[in-house]
This record gives sequence, C-alpha cells and structure tokens, in this order.
Amino acid sequence: MNIRISDEALTGTTDNLLWQGALYGLKYLQQLDHQITFEGQALSEGQRRLLVNEKITSDPFDLESVELSVHAEKNQLIASADGEELIAADNWITLSRQICFPNRTASCRR
Repeated sequence: MNIRISDEALTGTTDNLLWQGALYGLKYLQQLDHQITFEGQALSEGQRRLLVNEKITSDPFDLESVELSVHAEKNQLIASADGEELIAADNWITLSRQICFPNRTASCRR
C-alpha cells in the first residue's frame, strides 16, 4: 500500500521529538512492505536525524498512486482514503496496527 504522510503527522511536541510512537509505527509499516512518502520540509534537523538513524526514508512514488493519506488534527492522527476518514488514533503504534490489521466484520444470513 502506498501511504502519504503529512509533516504535521510526524512532528512532535519539541524540535527534537517526533509524534508519539512514530519511529515504531513507521518501521512497522515498512517491515510489512508498505511504501511511505513524506516531504520532511517542516521537520527539524533533530527530527530528520531520528528518521535517518532508524533508516526510515521517504519512498519515491507517483502521488496519484497514493492509497492512504495520514495527517494530524486536534492531537489525533487521521488516516483517510479518497477523502473519507477511515482510522483515527492518538499515536503511531495504534495507527500502524490498524492500517496493517484492520478490524474485520462478518455477517451470517440464513
């Protein structure tokens, strides 16, 4: 899955921190072969170094092939597809798990 991440969904509370659980969540997505892209222009040098140390890089892919977008709103991370909000979480660990293993529903009719 191609995932676009806005810079505000990465930035933390200070110039040296990322959003809670961002390193774990982004690594988790990459380990499960999801492609992520982000601009990183709004990130501080310290935040960029954290990403580089964990070998988290922005994958170059055509923005038209984005299947999921992640942005931040009111202290929440929001994942949406085609403008429709699909997942909301307060940290990257929860968000990445919901992206990789969405809740399944089933129905039984007789």
